[in-house]
Amino acid sequence: MISVQCARHEMFRPKGCVDLKKGEQFVYTDYALVNALKGTEDIERVVLSYDINCQYWHHLEERMQDN
Repeated sequence: MISVQCARHEMFRPKGCVDLKKGEQFVYTDYALVNALKGTEDIERVVLSYDINCQYWHHLEERMQDN
């Protein structure tokens, strides 16, 4: 499961939890991240903690534009 949590309030973000169906594919993480960040344009900083974050950031901008 992928989940996006607000560190300040220690709550899961709405629509920020996604079940992994066929392994850890970035599409599931992208979906959870985009949905969790909707309506948070006034937030100055977002910090991601992900066990494969070094790989996740590669081509993130391209994946976001495609979807």
